[in-house]
Amino acid sequence: MFDTTYEAFVADTPEARRIHHRIRYTVYCLERGFEDPQAFPEGEERDEWDDVSVHFIFRHRATGAWVGALRLVTPDRDGLPLHQMAYMEREVQGPAWELSRICVPGGVTVPGNAAADGRGQMPQDARAPDLFAGMLRAAIEYARDQDVPYLYFLANRALARIVKRLGFVFHGVGPGCEHRGLRYPYLAHLDEAVLSAIQHSSRTAKLFLSPAPAYRYHSDRIQKVGSSANAVCRAA
Repeated sequence: MFDTTYEAFVADTPEARRIHHRIRYTVYCLERGFEDPQAFPEGEERDEWDDVSVHFIFRHRATGAWVGALRLVTPDRDGLPLHQMAYMEREVQGPAWELSRICVPGGVTVPGNAAADGRGQMPQDARAPDLFAGMLRAAIEYARDQDVPYLYFLANRALARIVKRLGFVFHGVGPGCEHRGLRYPYLAHLDEAVLSAIQHSSRTAKLFLSPAPAYRYHSDRIQKVGSSANAVCRAA
């Protein structure tokens, strides 16, 4: 299960944001070649939507390796990123964010990653379905905690099939568009998506009904680590 193998963090500290951008650099620049590595000499992929986004990072508990990232983009005066790329046949009334930059490195060294082998290599199980399901849970539950009922998602058919296999309902809301290959706009009503996923799979139900938090804030982790270190010093 996700909660015994991984943990999810909102990247609300400068350190966490750097980790998030390094993972994106690894995937989008080094692995997939979607972006020019020379455009990011610090090894951190960024774009104009990051200033209006909530960023997440995901950690492998046993090794300490950072194994995934995603962001939730909030609307600005021009809407959301997919509004600039796709024709939307259906829009919703009410708050809606966009799930974006969801990525898991496939074994390439992530700059600055602290894996157990000291070289930043991803653990062998980093592409497991449990990781992707837990990443979706973190994004969905964060949005619901902010009273945002809808998420848009621009994805290729292969990724859409993975989401469907996990039981989540994302409705197609427009024709395909060219963006690093053929992509399609999807829309999820989050209560519907979660209910469908819970009914679809007992494993997914355990994930969403688990008492463990769907995400934590990275700043809380730092405070907890600092408090533990201080307690050890006082005991000594």
